[in-house]
Amino acid sequence: MIQEKGNRLSSKKYRSKEHGLNLKQDVDYTGRYVYPNDAEEIKEHKWFRDIQWDYLHMMVPPTIPEISSTDDTRYFDEEDSISDFSESTGQVLYTQEEISNALKPFNHDIQMLVTGYISFPYDSARLKDIEREIDQFFLPTEQKHYLKAVVKLFGRREKKRPRDKLLRDKVIGPKVLETL
Repeated sequence: MIQEKGNRLSSKKYRSKEHGLNLKQDVDYTGRYVYPNDAEEIKEHKWFRDIQWDYLHMMVPPTIPEISSTDDTRYFDEEDSISDFSESTGQVLYTQEEISNALKPFNHDIQMLVTGYISFPYDSARLKDIEREIDQFFLPTEQKHYLKAVVKLFGRREKKRPRDKLLRDKVIGPKVLETL
C-alpha cells in the first residue's frame, strides 16, 4: 500500500473498528467489513468531490478496455511504435559546432567516441553503459564527470510513448495529467 494502514483514506468506522478488534472474539463477521455509507469520506476527498455519484452508473466511460476474455486483466497493450508520442517533451537541439566546442579539450579519439554516444538516443540502460565506458577512459575523474554531463546535455533521451492508454489519448491524456 502507498500509506501506512492508520493514514489510509477509508471510513472512520473501519479505523475505529480495527483499533478495538480482539482476535479472540467469536467468528461472527457480520458488520465487520461493510458499513452503510462507508465510502462517504472517500467520496468527499478532493479527487472525487466533483463526481456525481448518483448518476455515475448511467454515464458513458471515456474509454472501454478491449479484453479477450473475462480473465483478461491486462490494461497496457504491447509495445508499438511511438507514432503517437506526445511532443510536449521539448528538447533543445544543439549544433555540431556547439558539441565540437564542448569536446575541444579532448583528443580526437575521445571526441569521436563521445560524438558517437550523442548521435543515438539513449534510455536509462544505454546511459549507464555509456557512463561505464567513460569510467574506463584513462582520464582524471573531473574529466570523466564532464564527459558524462556532455552526453546528458547534448544527447537525446529515447522517446517512449506512455504505456497507459488514457495518457496516450489526445483528448483525455491532458485531463488525466492535470489531476495528477
